[in-house]
Amino acid sequence: MREVDELYTGSSMFRNGLNLYGLEKRTDRVFLVQYGGSDPAMNSLILENLIERGLVIKHFYVDMYAWAAARDPWPSDAILFFEAPFNMKLKIWDAMKQNKDADLLLAAWEMFMQSGNDMFIFWPIYSRLAARAYHKGGNLKSYYDVKPSGQKEAFPEIPEENFDIEINPAQRDAIIKIINLCRENNINLTFIETPKYLATHNSRKYQIVMKEYLDIMNEHNTNCIMSSYTLQKIHADKSDNVTSYDFELDNLDYFGDYVHLTAAGSVAFTNILTQIN
Repeated sequence: MREVDELYTGSSMFRNGLNLYGLEKRTDRVFLVQYGGSDPAMNSLILENLIERGLVIKHFYVDMYAWAAARDPWPSDAILFFEAPFNMKLKIWDAMKQNKDADLLLAAWEMFMQSGNDMFIFWPIYSRLAARAYHKGGNLKSYYDVKPSGQKEAFPEIPEENFDIEINPAQRDAIIKIINLCRENNINLTFIETPKYLATHNSRKYQIVMKEYLDIMNEHNTNCIMSSYTLQKIHADKSDNVTSYDFELDNLDYFGDYVHLTAAGSVAFTNILTQIN
């Protein structure tokens, strides 16, 4: 029987935000399954597939990435579609069809015919590069360590013209599906908000989505770990299922852009995470 103690699933927020060597200090049976831009709908299908394939998961951690939860379901990283078994491909495709604005004919060609072709062609090179760049799914060195034009000044506040944003209904259903799958399979579950640069936390749009995310956690009595600054900005009441952390949200050494941590930032956040969780 295959078993993992801790499985982290999400987007590049986890890939750049978690240091796997730091997590291994707690258990060596820890892995990260991540795809760029992965949203709750895709994360739910990943979890469902792993359960169906017999993986025993003690603790499942999910990325609370606001912008992914606010859009229609979509495999932003085509490699997810390429690596998925055929029955999961069909489920991903069903989720994609909910996006009324998408060119599904073009998407079908890209997903069913093109995704992963470059990996086939360049596998001897890709496999060696991947082995050097990743450890158990996490980055060894962050792409975001090199800031555009040697960024040393604070990132400006995010301009906002309106606040017309919310968690997508299909993504909400997927979040609840993850909760139910974990309860049905006796899996401990925790959602995690990774640190974002201060300007992102100050964004009213970000606050609206994270408030809605927290409401779902509270409604379903689900554990989550969130920035104390986010909780302060959304005026959250104290709750037993919510654990907060403090982080230097304006430290440019820790952030490569508005939402991604550098390697130094991931080490700092992982140290905090292993202490509070």
